[in-house]
Amino acid sequence: MAKKCCDELALMAVKWFDYRILTPDQATMECLYHYALATRHFQKEAGNGSYFNFLVRVDLSNPKEWGGWKFIEKIRQHADSLGMPYKLYWDFAYIARSRIPFQRSYISIFLNKRLQTMVAELTAKHAENCLILSDHRLFRPESYTGCWIQKLYFNYVVRAAWERFGKANFQRMLGQILEDGKIPLDFLIEWRISKRLTTATTNI
Repeated sequence: MAKKCCDELALMAVKWFDYRILTPDQATMECLYHYALATRHFQKEAGNGSYFNFLVRVDLSNPKEWGGWKFIEKIRQHADSLGMPYKLYWDFAYIARSRIPFQRSYISIFLNKRLQTMVAELTAKHAENCLILSDHRLFRPESYTGCWIQKLYFNYVVRAAWERFGKANFQRMLGQILEDGKIPLDFLIEWRISKRLTTATTNI
């Protein structure tokens, strides 16, 4: 039990920002929701219609009694270790699933090591080219109050913009992110003041 607690504490520092305000079980339910949506989309694309049958076995008042709970919990932990939003994780998981000739479609196949390695590779490649942003209302500029998790998230946005677009394009991309309403002006002002006080270099 202690090991599991420590694992969850370690994941808290790397998991996607939307879920750091949730308990592990709440995050697992969020992951299950996105699994259901991704499964429905996959089944429709395969010509099988909607595929929500497995959800009838989930008692929402006691979801941990569902036979697939341990599987979805472990999958959620893998997504957390990659720092991924669950929707994006399941997009990549089904891409990987389509490339591996599984005989069956049980949830347990998503714990396949080859599949999980492929998901991690897709994640790394995506992160090299795209800036992953949150749609959570807590991280909308108009919701900014300066609380710790908002500052963590917007610091991530600034750092990720620097890493992906480099020094030459950083200011332009930061201006575009601001114009697109993805980062609050108040935070940028605080961030610039903080950087002027803490470093004399041109690196952030």
